[in-house]
Amino acid sequence: MKVFLLCIASLTLNVGAVAQSEKQSLVCVRHVEPPLRYPTLARQARIQGTVILRLTIAADGNVLAAKASSDDPLLSRHSLLQTESTELVKKWTFGCFNCAVDNNYEHVLRFVYKLEGEPKLYDDTRVVLDLPNEITVTASPAQCDHCPSPAKPIRRGRTMP
Repeated sequence: MKVFLLCIASLTLNVGAVAQSEKQSLVCVRHVEPPLRYPTLARQARIQGTVILRLTIAADGNVLAAKASSDDPLLSRHSLLQTESTELVKKWTFGCFNCAVDNNYEHVLRFVYKLEGEPKLYDDTRVVLDLPNEITVTASPAQCDHCPSPAKPIRRGRTMP
């Protein structure tokens, strides 16, 4: 609901500017299911980067097609983040102001995945929605749960009797 109200407010503020230009289209998100977590396998493998989704959206707002790409060679070889982003966005619906009635339209959306901080055993995912153009998903790298713990330092010195 908040996203919908934000979209309406944005449309209202931009009506004057759009009227002065050549009827530029304005895309908004009507229904969003944000990512709830950094993809587990990507977090464990420490894969991060930016996924660019080129969306084809039907007149009713449903996503018809989502083509994922990345400028990062690692993400291009390992499509885990691209697949996650594509599957997530297919559940969303969009709206378009000044788009041709009953025609499909295009939109580009970026998913930025970042790993920051010290490794942790738990998932501390943080999501920032800068809609309709960008989603940032940040988490700490995964701590190895099956690796041996670092050896504790041996205290040398006098012992008390």
